[in-house]
Amino acid sequence: MKIQALMIAVALAAAGTAFAADYSAGSSGTQANNSASSSSEASSADKATTKKSHKKVAKKKHAEKQAMAKQHHNMHASAHHANTHAMGAGPASPLTDLNAPSRQSRMDQAYMDWNHRQGRR
Repeated sequence: MKIQALMIAVALAAAGTAFAADYSAGSSGTQANNSASSSSEASSADKATTKKSHKKVAKKKHAEKQAMAKQHHNMHASAHHANTHAMGAGPASPLTDLNAPSRQSRMDQAYMDWNHRQGRR
């Protein structure tokens, strides 16, 4: 970014120096106008190039932000999924007896542990 501004300043200084040298050499007004118009054309070309490069940088930054947002979303989604099994009762499979007393006692113990931890805060 600073390099582009420096290059534009150098180009404008060079164009100004050329214009001053041309003007002080006693050239006619038409030559001075031709020199000024050519420097303004160069300046507008520099502006167009600068505008294009700014657009490229902006698009690149936007794409990076979108990628980071997607990564952030995925991280939160996986963390949320991990927190849904906090009580120790994992997903039931067809082989699991949902009415088994051992399962119920594990769930009760997990709930008491969780409740005890909540009371400490």
